[in-house]
Amino acid sequence: MVKNEILLKNMIIVDGTGGQPYLGSILICGEKITKIERENNDANKFTQMHLNTKIIDGKGKLIVSPGFIDMHSHSDLAPFARIDSVLFKSAYAGKINQGVCTEICGQDGYSAVPVTEAMKIDFFQNWKGLTGEANWQDYDATDFQDFFKKAQKSPYPIRIKSLTGHNNLRIAVNGYEKNALSAKQISQMRSLLTKSFEQGSYGLSLGLIYSPGMFGNKEELLELAKESANYNKIIMAHMRNESDSVLEALDEYGSICKSAKAKMHISHLKVCGENNFNKGPKIIERIRQLNKDGVDISYDMYPYTAGSTVLHAIFPPEAHQGGPKQLLQRLSDKKEQERIFKRIFEEESKDWDNFIGFSKGKMEGIVIASAPNSHSFLSGKSLAEIGRMAGYDVNSDSGLRKTFELICQYEIETNLDLAMISYNQDQTNMKNFLMQQDLMTIGTDGVTGVHPHPRLFGAFPRYIRLLLDEGVEIEKIIHSITGRPRARLNLESGLLKEELPADLVIFDPTQIKDTATWEEPKQRPTGIEHVIIGGKLLV
Repeated sequence: MVKNEILLKNMIIVDGTGGQPYLGSILICGEKITKIERENNDANKFTQMHLNTKIIDGKGKLIVSPGFIDMHSHSDLAPFARIDSVLFKSAYAGKINQGVCTEICGQDGYSAVPVTEAMKIDFFQNWKGLTGEANWQDYDATDFQDFFKKAQKSPYPIRIKSLTGHNNLRIAVNGYEKNALSAKQISQMRSLLTKSFEQGSYGLSLGLIYSPGMFGNKEELLELAKESANYNKIIMAHMRNESDSVLEALDEYGSICKSAKAKMHISHLKVCGENNFNKGPKIIERIRQLNKDGVDISYDMYPYTAGSTVLHAIFPPEAHQGGPKQLLQRLSDKKEQERIFKRIFEEESKDWDNFIGFSKGKMEGIVIASAPNSHSFLSGKSLAEIGRMAGYDVNSDSGLRKTFELICQYEIETNLDLAMISYNQDQTNMKNFLMQQDLMTIGTDGVTGVHPHPRLFGAFPRYIRLLLDEGVEIEKIIHSITGRPRARLNLESGLLKEELPADLVIFDPTQIKDTATWEEPKQRPTGIEHVIIGGKLLV
């Protein structure tokens, strides 16, 4: 039986290696790239043609590149979601339409596995603001072997790869408690990490602002880093601080990876808060120094000046001790609520990332990105707007307190199922970070929801457009989102090469642009003509 063929002719080929583009043709047969020819415009000479060969003519104007690799994705449960769910539809449309063919999940210290039945309910409750709407009660994968097997059978077409979450490991041996771990517990975590690597996990992820990963000390993290180095696996970290103590957090993480001789990757590199914007050049300087000191380092980012995460990240670390149930109890207790209020609004926050403190406009600068159907009226509203809707003025002390009480009430009513967008960064720093072409990659960090961050639909075309307009060569841009992440994680996809998987993006470099906005975030980008995954034409 003849396999379906796709012939891409008269294409500008940017192969992902960083080498110069060239005019040529590519033949896809089945799931793989069969043949690549330079400057061959005659389809009949290219191969023995069949009736079922589809021909796409780039007319010397369209670029074909490897499929883009999302270095920071939260689509972990998309393959397990109903195809009519918000999670499946948003993850699919958001990623495929911007050219993403591979997603690196298991981010910020959370991964879908390993997870035991005993920890399942609390774990998914704590994590669900990042995963989007998911029927996790029916999710039954327990380890990576099971996870990858079931994900591959899913109708979700984008390739899902995953890291191992530090939170998963810590919960398994110590729950959500704050205490330092014993040598025996750390050994148990290393064993769990070893098993995950042997079952196909691509690395270790840290989320040091999330519970219980935030309670991990340097000794614990160093032991896990050594195990990662033993298996030549990358460590990807949401650092302990991205605002007032961002330089100290970078020093902590860098020293761990340097001591362990582990591959280091910083998740969504940024510096938050107007008082800290001058630290951007110092961050680049310290990353460069780590590189000179022999640390194998890279980072990802999204080309926007606002971030997005679970709303309960606004609460200080001690509020999360004991897990989501105890957090909800504290939010229900008026004395505890008052103590949390003072920590956020009246005390310095050098020891933790105070999202309300560093967001532009404080309560005005945090917007609800997603909420369950029961509270859909919150989506797209800032915390200040939510207060005003109830008749409160956040510029007065009493109005601010009443608004905060209302936010706590909504967290309780939704069982922590709220995600936010925080406007907290600087355009100059963002562009400077993007221009470090030998170190950086792109991640959407996209969380699905009713009103998601526009990065879910526009991060990659936005990045390409920004750098093309800055005069950066297209081969460097494409390498940063294909060949470099491929090399960092030892992926099979990420290059245009014969016998490799046929994951490709065909786009018009003059037209590629994001159209997703803060007001209308689910808009499809322009300029991306076709997307092929595993030889299947999906766009």
